[in-house]
Amino acid sequence: MCTHWILVPSVVAALSAVAGPTEAQTVKWRAVSILEGGDSKNCGGSTYTKFEVEVTDGLVKTRMPPGGPNTFRLQAPLKSDGSGKVIGLNDKNQPVTFNFDPGTGPRLVYISPPFSPCVWTWQPIS
Repeated sequence: MCTHWILVPSVVAALSAVAGPTEAQTVKWRAVSILEGGDSKNCGGSTYTKFEVEVTDGLVKTRMPPGGPNTFRLQAPLKSDGSGKVIGLNDKNQPVTFNFDPGTGPRLVYISPPFSPCVWTWQPIS
């Protein structure tokens, strides 16, 4: 009977490790998309340039009015200062490269599809 109580702390520790952190930091801001590399003939124009950005727990979500959200799963964590060049996969597993400037709140994010001269900058707006 005593051996069961010895196992309880090990089980609780294992479940805590699997569950991960209980609270993930969520950062939301409004941004405008600006074409920085390439031209509009090759990269396409965007009907909606202002949109919402949300970064939380390895996900980047965007929402452009009136459309639905786009979600990207980051394939690696950002650095401790909030920066990083990371591949994100959309719902169809298509890769996009995100390059985050350092910070914990609204900040510049550079986006480029693979094998493309197109580069967009998401600039925070108030």
